Order: sequence, then C-alpha cells, then structure tokens
Amino acid sequence: MRKSYTNTRAEEAQHSGASSGANPGLIHVCGLDLNLRLVPMSDATPVGSQIAIAAGFNPDQQATVIQWRDKSLEDIGPNERIDLGNGDNRFIVSVRRIPFLRAVDGRGNI
Repeated sequence: MRKSYTNTRAEEAQHSGASSGANPGLIHVCGLDLNLRLVPMSDATPVGSQIAIAAGFNPDQQATVIQWRDKSLEDIGPNERIDLGNGDNRFIVSVRRIPFLRAVDGRGNI
C-alpha cells in the first residue's frame, strides 16, 4: 500500500533544477542529503528493491525507498512495482527511517 505525503521541500528542489526526467533508462536517486544523482535502470517497471540496489544498497540493508513526486512523496515497498514511464523518476533511498516524513505526516506514520 502506498502512502502519500505532501512536501514543500520537494517543490523547492524541483524549482532549483532537479528534474524528474522521463527516460526509464535513468533514475535520479539521493540519500537524506537530497543530492540527486543519475543511475541506470534497465527495467521500466522496477520494484522498490531494484531501485534500492540501483542506488547502491544491498538487499540485507532493507533500504527505505520513497518516490519523490512533484508535490508529494510515496513510500515504495520492496516488492511494489512502479511505472517509470510517467516521468516520476526521483527517489530518496536510505537505510534509516526518513525523519522529515514524520514532520510532514504529523502523526509519525510512514
């Protein structure tokens, strides 16, 4: 189940030049520092664990994958398939719980 979060910081990053891109061959990934970098993705409909591996994590780390949309964030499960063809190809990947989601959600739920 996906959970969405509104995030003004995502809007700020978009206006600062971070592009979502529409090429399913490349995705933008970042850690909690929000510094995006391009990584190759051969699957146009990957699952969350494939995105974490592309970002440099191994499966034992159980990384959290968040899809960074224009006006929201969505938690992507390790077996949840997403379509990169819609252009929302930015992801925050971390082995730690993502702290700013608590502030956005207001209840501490991810």
